[in-house]
Amino acid sequence: MEYAQRPLPLIQTRIEWQLSSSCPLPPIAARLDRNELLQMLEVEEKPESGPDPPQGAPVQHPNTTTGPSDTGPSEGVPSPGDQYHQTEQTPGPSSNGYSKPPGQPNRPGSGGYNLEKHLINSCGWTKSEFREVQAMVQDLAKRKLDLSTSYQSQRIHTRGDVVRDVKDVHPVSRGYDDDWPIKDMLRVFLKNSSEQHRRRTGKVKSKHRGTSPGTDE
Repeated sequence: MEYAQRPLPLIQTRIEWQLSSSCPLPPIAARLDRNELLQMLEVEEKPESGPDPPQGAPVQHPNTTTGPSDTGPSEGVPSPGDQYHQTEQTPGPSSNGYSKPPGQPNRPGSGGYNLEKHLINSCGWTKSEFREVQAMVQDLAKRKLDLSTSYQSQRIHTRGDVVRDVKDVHPVSRGYDDDWPIKDMLRVFLKNSSEQHRRRTGKVKSKHRGTSPGTDE
């Protein structure tokens, strides 16, 4: 007798699904405030500076190298060759507004000007003021300067003494650039006195040349 066998139940394989990823998920960045982000960027870009120097410490500056041609002689200190001579510079505007006219004093026919007329008509001097200043200039020149030489040949400090003495006594002569009114008076007076000296010296020399030594008349 045969028995019918029940078929065996089908065994199904358990399948588990798993997620696999070749790359990790990106991290979630924290939300930053815009103002905080700008402040962070400014801090990163700001150059680092050293600590402040202590109070009272000397401030160091970069050294600059200057050649011999960059520096000249000290202002106001004449060189040995200028003890007697000094190149006159053209005066600039005076503090009182009266500048030196172009040309030489008392040479109007050669592009110059008449000193007395210019000071009276253009600078507001009176005739008596001009005569008083001129008299003092000539008196000091006779006592302190060498009348046989021109203005340029005089000692610089001696000329300066004359100018200062005149300005101390006569306020009308102050406020002019390079003290040109007083110096012009000196130039004119010394020019005339030196020419007179040369003429006198020339006459004496001519007399000596006209007489032969060792002969009796």
